[in-house]
Amino acid sequence: MNACYYLSFMKNILTLILAIIVNSCFSQYGLGIIVDPDGYVNVRSNPSIDNNIISTIPNETPVFCYDRDGNWVPVEVYIGDSLKQGFVYFDRIQFLDSLEVFEPSKEENHVVSFHIGPVTIIMKEQDLSVNELNILDCEDEHGYCYFAKDGKRIWGTDGGRPYRGYQYITINSNEYSSISPEISHYFQPNLTYSSCAVHNSTIYLSASNSDGAGGYIVVWTIKGNQIVDHHAFYGF
Repeated sequence: MNACYYLSFMKNILTLILAIIVNSCFSQYGLGIIVDPDGYVNVRSNPSIDNNIISTIPNETPVFCYDRDGNWVPVEVYIGDSLKQGFVYFDRIQFLDSLEVFEPSKEENHVVSFHIGPVTIIMKEQDLSVNELNILDCEDEHGYCYFAKDGKRIWGTDGGRPYRGYQYITINSNEYSSISPEISHYFQPNLTYSSCAVHNSTIYLSASNSDGAGGYIVVWTIKGNQIVDHHAFYGF
């Protein structure tokens, strides 16, 4: 190998390595929360600062983030009860995996737990009888079929009725049962794909549930011993 060929070869290798590093810096994907010095952030309809604000959301609001578009991050975010898509400036988001993260204990008898200082969180799943779920076949305005419970769309189905759900989530002595609105619409749980991230005194308990076209990500916001909010995202 002559010197000129070697130098050209090494230049190409270094260029490739630099491209991979740059791409990894700009490509981050997953759950994040809003952290803005103003206490809130503008969600925009396109990646610019034109007159395109569709909503503002407060700090600590969970969002699901896709790969960056320049200085902007495409996000899924709840505006009221509706899941919307928009853009948020990149440095207004802190990804959950950059926080202090706690993994679940080994699953035993359909139970996992987390121990975060004085807080203990226990999650248990259960098999379900489809006849007892009170789940209805529905159709939206576009003619698409979906399953609903108590008038709300459920998560975790891929054309069939769910057969597993959360039996309960406890936070210290506070229990949320399968009929609690905080967990009653989330099905096909994957306990081992759960984790907790801590920001200040707030815990974000998240889980990647179901699989295939029924896959979704749910995050519960926990303050003290209470679930104060919960959101599900498609994540794809």
